[in-house]
Amino acid sequence: MATIRDVAELAGVSVASVSRVMNNSRGVQAQTRRSVEKAAVDLGYVPNEAARSLKLARSNLLACVIPDVTNPFFPELVRGIEDIASAEGYGTLLCNTDNDSEKEADYLNLLARRRVDGLLLIPARDEQPPAGLTRLLEQGSPVVVVDRFLDGFDGDSIAVDNHLGGVLAAQHLIELGHTKIAIINRLSDTSTSRLRQEAYEETLAAAGRLDRSLVKLGSYTFDYGRDTARQLLSVEGDLPTAILAGSDVLAIAALQVAHELGLRVPDDLSIIGFDRIAMSQLMSPPLTTVEQPTYEMARLAADLLLMRTRGERTGPGERRILQPTLHVGASTGVPR
Repeated sequence: MATIRDVAELAGVSVASVSRVMNNSRGVQAQTRRSVEKAAVDLGYVPNEAARSLKLARSNLLACVIPDVTNPFFPELVRGIEDIASAEGYGTLLCNTDNDSEKEADYLNLLARRRVDGLLLIPARDEQPPAGLTRLLEQGSPVVVVDRFLDGFDGDSIAVDNHLGGVLAAQHLIELGHTKIAIINRLSDTSTSRLRQEAYEETLAAAGRLDRSLVKLGSYTFDYGRDTARQLLSVEGDLPTAILAGSDVLAIAALQVAHELGLRVPDDLSIIGFDRIAMSQLMSPPLTTVEQPTYEMARLAADLLLMRTRGERTGPGERRILQPTLHVGASTGVPR
């Protein structure tokens, strides 16, 4: 295996010159750079990134910790983050916590030991910052919290206005004339689910259309959505004419159950989701949903993290809240 000394000898330069070329340092003459790069290619020389990261106290790696890799919203968010990071020469490590606070803590402790250059975190729960996160901050690794806010964290955070999105969704069903509206959402243990739920209930209550017997809270998983939709749509008597789903995954699950039970959407049942993941527009019918600016949120988060990493932005953290929009598809209509 070729060494840095082999490259220096073949290029006819010093080891220090090879090091400056490999580290893309300024002040290297063009001819020297060409000679070193050619020698490295001819010898098949690959720099020891682990050793270099220890020396420079930099790894050129960003970590992205997400709560559920099976929920299409989070991979779509990560894709935007990775696009920006890759364009700036950074690799991205993906860690999936399964919405488990203990697993999240293990990952954060691991990342603190590995000394990543920065962290993009979508918290598993609304809790005080765990010890691993505090350790990363103490080491000087910038952290940006994305999509969900974290109690007690005063660093950079970027999310959508989930309360406004919930109001838009509930108002849409009210304006269509629905009076018997069910809600399927996650337990209020994250800022996203809590703010959406507060908006759903406040908006329906103000219109005199909140029926707490039709409020079902659990998780954002497909299985929970299926089980709960089947429970709501299989009872005797008047069925709900609409379902407010706290995510597109829950809305898609409810749509599948409706098809299985022979209910026509939107003639017999209107369904509205939240997120506007790509899959939501492939459904039959395409979902009405609250659209998050997912890629924009990812881009802003990655840009902000990289600016902190490079020292281009200092000072206290900031909280950015982006605006959602209502995308009216074909899954909602007037009750019949």
